[in-house]
Amino acid sequence: MTKYAAARRWTHKLKKIVWHDAPFVPSQCPATSSVDDAVTVGAGIQFADLYPIAESRGRLVNGGTCTSVGIAGCTLGGCFGSFSQALGSAASNLLQANVVLANGTLVTISTGPSVVTGPHPP
Repeated sequence: MTKYAAARRWTHKLKKIVWHDAPFVPSQCPATSSVDDAVTVGAGIQFADLYPIAESRGRLVNGGTCTSVGIAGCTLGGCFGSFSQALGSAASNLLQANVVLANGTLVTISTGPSVVTGPHPP
């Protein structure tokens, strides 16, 4: 037995999807950081869960091409897909994340789009 401990959580059942049709302002950011469309997804959402809903709403979700991949892990790892050359990686489009730190503290990490990504290609 080692002196190190680890914790892991099964997040597959965290399947909540919330669409923000009105301007979305990331937490603790000025109103000038708003975006017209955003989506909040649970840690267990896979692209196969989100892509059909996005399509039915006439929206594009910039993410990976393998639909069985989880959005949270893919995004935190960069997540490059078919539209990444034009729109940047999924990580560069992340507006806000609720993250549990190793000590169990829940923090909300948020920045405006210009801070996270800089200017997007035209």
